[in-house]
Amino acid sequence: GDGDGDGDGDGDGDGDVHSVSFSSDSTLDGYIKSTSDGATRELGDYFDSSGSTYPLAIGRGIPAFPDYIDFYSRAILSFDTSTIPDDAVISRAYVTVAYHSMSGDPWERVDEIPVNKLQVHIIEGTFNNSGIDLLDWDSSADAENIAEIDYFSSATKNSSDFNNSGLQAVNKTGLTQLRLQFENFQSTIAYIFIHEGS
Repeated sequence: GDGDGDGDGDGDGDGDVHSVSFSSDSTLDGYIKSTSDGATRELGDYFDSSGSTYPLAIGRGIPAFPDYIDFYSRAILSFDTSTIPDDAVISRAYVTVAYHSMSGDPWERVDEIPVNKLQVHIIEGTFNNSGIDLLDWDSSADAENIAEIDYFSSATKNSSDFNNSGLQAVNKTGLTQLRLQFENFQSTIAYIFIHEGS
């Protein structure tokens, strides 16, 4: 499961505005399942035996045999943003994700109003290794909650625009990684699977 991020910004300093789009790198994307205290972690199943990708999980999953403990999943998306000119001023950026499936309501809405927020965290570079890592689940980000993704149950969804801290963390010389996670742990089993965006 991949996500797409779009960024708008000033280009070469002459006042021109350019828009570019980056697809996340499926070889570096993935998700991590962890207990709420972070003590027990597993990498999510992302590649099958043929090399095809499964969707990315976010939220509280079904307790797995044999221990039947609750796991909470967070997804990592990796973008090569090195083609952004060094002198560019990034004035707008957001991430687009595509719906695959869902169980329950991980946003825990009340009267259609989300109580739980799907947040976007960002790091200039990588949370740990360039690929998915167990430590990515709660590694420090350069900026947290830079944007939110509202409830959706079909097609694709754009996040809100990155805040200024998020724009500052977009890497013009290499990888930019995003972590998608819910603000709070769900009280019941509820998760969403996402895959490649537009």
